[in-house]
Amino acid sequence: MDLWDATGHDAEYNMLLNEMMASDSHFVVDKVVHECTEVLVGVSSLVDVSGGNGAIARAIAKSFPHIKRSILDLPHVIQSTPTDGMIEFVAGDMRHHVPSADVALLKAEI
Repeated sequence: MDLWDATGHDAEYNMLLNEMMASDSHFVVDKVVHECTEVLVGVSSLVDVSGGNGAIARAIAKSFPHIKRSILDLPHVIQSTPTDGMIEFVAGDMRHHVPSADVALLKAEI
């Protein structure tokens, strides 16, 4: 069983892994939002591939509210994520399909 399969079998591990991944997202988002804004000029939609709880998409939403944001992640990740209307959560597997968007964001973690 690999790291990602394990998240589907242990809810606590899934939560901890997503919190860990979100913690370093703040650094990445700060760079994108404050130092690389030209990357998102003219963008109207963004899909965060394996976006977990949406930490990056929520931060982008604050600076770029006009961008339609969606998160693609495994069903067991999406089902435990609270929604607030800022982000559309799509359950799926990036190895099979990624929703269409102007930008696909894939942040490497591990």
